[in-house]
Amino acid sequence: MEKMETTGRDKIAGLFDEGTFVELGAYVRRDEDLDGVLCGYGAMEGKLVYAFWQDNGRKLGAMDAYGAKKIGRLYELAISNGAPVVGVFDSAGAVIYDGTEAMSAYGTLLSCAARASGVIPQIALIWGTCAGMAAAAAALFDFAVTIRDKSALYVGSPFLIGDKTGTSEAAAAIGLGAKECATGEEAIAFVRKLADFLPSHNADTYPDFSEEQDDVNRPVSIDGLRGAQLLDALCDNGKYLSLYDSYGTDVLTAFARIGGERVAVVACANEGKITPQVARKTARFVGFADSYSIPVLTLVDSVGTVADEKAEAAPFASELGKMARAYAEASTPKITVYTGRAYGAGFVLYGSRTLGADLLLALPGATFGVLSPEASVAFAMQDELNAGKSREELIRVWTETRADAASAAAHGDVDDILQPEQLRQRICAGLYMLSDKGRAAAGKKHGNMPL
Repeated sequence: MEKMETTGRDKIAGLFDEGTFVELGAYVRRDEDLDGVLCGYGAMEGKLVYAFWQDNGRKLGAMDAYGAKKIGRLYELAISNGAPVVGVFDSAGAVIYDGTEAMSAYGTLLSCAARASGVIPQIALIWGTCAGMAAAAAALFDFAVTIRDKSALYVGSPFLIGDKTGTSEAAAAIGLGAKECATGEEAIAFVRKLADFLPSHNADTYPDFSEEQDDVNRPVSIDGLRGAQLLDALCDNGKYLSLYDSYGTDVLTAFARIGGERVAVVACANEGKITPQVARKTARFVGFADSYSIPVLTLVDSVGTVADEKAEAAPFASELGKMARAYAEASTPKITVYTGRAYGAGFVLYGSRTLGADLLLALPGATFGVLSPEASVAFAMQDELNAGKSREELIRVWTETRADAASAAAHGDVDDILQPEQLRQRICAGLYMLSDKGRAAAGKKHGNMPL
């Protein structure tokens, strides 16, 4: 029996470094029909990766027991060899003639994705239609990449719910799509880049990137910078990979390398307002980083929580609890830098000492408080204001004596106050200092007796 060549094989081979793709289950077929799922492995930027591709050119990519068996075998190999899985979704659905057998095929896919979660990274590429239980499976992956005007990710059909359902833009707006790309080629390039940033498995040691490493001692000019501009200055060669840019836009989540170390960065943007979307986005990102022992660097410039009726209906309190829990439970190295404001929940939730930060640094202009200095004066110093004292002077004194970085350091909530140009160097030093966190001996048999 011969292998039957289709354009689908060329597509899945295009995910990998040239000439490295090896197909698994190439002869599996349903009667004389080719199975709708292609499976195999190869190298991405020299790293072993497994992938499956629902080939729309084979039975419209329909899911059946044969395809599920191939995917199950793929996951067994990926988990046992400690390598990521890329799943490319493009299917018209299940083979309806198969009844429960077809639905069990989706159950197999869901089970594989669930069992692999936290063990090996999983990236979903939504190449075309990804509907019903396939959408649930894609949501179990760590990151979903979509293609504008091509991807369709939904549970309920747009024919029933509306034509705006399931679009790439809709997936990004609700936080399901991690990255929206303009073309399929751009999406494949992004998947390859993301796989390169991620560890291969949850016990992976960081490879040597000495050839790419930027100067650890490079001084940086970061005055007034936040969000993407701040990452441009701090990351090795200004390179990082930002995710979920259209969701929870007051925080930026990105993978980067700083001093050659793989880092998950949470950086406040705009005013750093914590909304339900910001809290959910941050919690999931920190949780993923902890699953794979990726250090978390938090850059704080936040005015605290947003206050509006829509946020409370989220429900807001539950999302804030998820954010707090993610930081508190994370045992990976955690470095927090106060670059600007840290008011109320913005101080507490963004990797504070009480939530387990290992190292807390602040710039001289950082300000702290339950409220902003302006609101604090208006709330606590009404008698002085009524007596005719200058509001501007009271705010200045409050800021300099109660809300400055030195006051936070005096209470142990900041470890050091740095000049801006020192920040990259000190972050690198902190990452190196914490690089063996969790790997040191947890206990001892007994101490060494003195002579």
